[in-house]
Amino acid sequence: MLPKSVSYPWGTFTDNRDGTVLFVGNAGTFGGEVYPATNLIFAKCSSGQTWQSGSNRCSPEIPSELNFCNLNDDSCNDFTTTFVLNGTGNSQAYAYCDSLELGGRNNWRVPTKNELKLLIACTNDKTNLPLDGATGCGVTAFQHQNADLFPNAPNFCSFYWSASRRDISLAYYVNFCLGTTLFQGKGAVEAIRCVSNP
Repeated sequence: MLPKSVSYPWGTFTDNRDGTVLFVGNAGTFGGEVYPATNLIFAKCSSGQTWQSGSNRCSPEIPSELNFCNLNDDSCNDFTTTFVLNGTGNSQAYAYCDSLELGGRNNWRVPTKNELKLLIACTNDKTNLPLDGATGCGVTAFQHQNADLFPNAPNFCSFYWSASRRDISLAYYVNFCLGTTLFQGKGAVEAIRCVSNP
């Protein structure tokens, strides 16, 4: 079976059929953010799910939720990049991606806010990514990038942590139900979808 591909102005996603999805990104400004031309590998399944090779799906249907950090401070952020790491606190999100082995790869990490936004495809406008904030795709639009590539539980509003810090106590997450990019306390729990650099 040939790999399934889906293209958007910001890049093309191709199912590798090994539990991973290749993203070949285009340079440009999308959703108010400047993106370089880049290649990324996304995990097909989310935290707490296992890829099933026979069906090319994820099980169980609903992913587990993990914290950005167990403390609402910078103890789980890298001092230089401000991205999540295990640090002196305990980041379940970081630990999950750091220990993941999938598709012959073991260099997984939590995606940045802008990387995670690449997975949004608003049903009312597939030509651009939504701006950060509460507007997102709007209340009449829908969310997640192609469900054949990234299985998502029906009627499950999936919120995903990014690796990106907003300030000492807050970090960014993406709501794939509305395409919004917001922030909350680092001790909250959300799903994780890991990414890897080829």
